[in-house]
Amino acid sequence: MPGGLVTFPVLGVLVAPVVEELAFRGLWFERFIHTRWPVAGTLGLAVVFANLHALASPLPWLTWPVTFALALVFSVIFLKTSSWQAAAVAHASYNASVIAPLWLRSA
Repeated sequence: MPGGLVTFPVLGVLVAPVVEELAFRGLWFERFIHTRWPVAGTLGLAVVFANLHALASPLPWLTWPVTFALALVFSVIFLKTSSWQAAAVAHASYNASVIAPLWLRSA
């Protein structure tokens, strides 16, 4: 993480969760749950979410199932709270739990 000692954690914990949850839960998921196929929409968006994260990962075979499950969890949070912001807080918390040990090790 040299050179990105500050940038990577800021993007991963503050920026990415807000942008992703606004897009996935706030815009797209909101539309899917009001269709005739809300379950298919939920699963479809989870696949897209997982694919995008796996493409950016050095370990896609490990990243895909984890981010697929996380997308479902974030969707449930959105359904229970009607808030993409609540999903973003959960997303940021997860990212922080992954990034913090890497950041501390490289600091």
